Amino acid sequence: MNKIAQRIQPVMNHTELAALIDGHHTAETRTLTTGAESNPLRLAELRGTLTSEQTLRWSELK
Repeated sequence: MNKIAQRIQPVMNHTELAALIDGHHTAETRTLTTGAESNPLRLAELRGTLTSEQTLRWSELK
């Protein structure tokens, strides 16, 4: 959490903050072998940003 917290700036808008979180999460999940595909899909589900293709793939992985 500290890695991402130190990169957040007060002048960031919602889009910039979302991009920062996405980039951080992508970088972190690349180091994991287990759940490398499911972790980003789970995050997108929690954030409500799943596309129809991602929804289909996420339902297959569950």
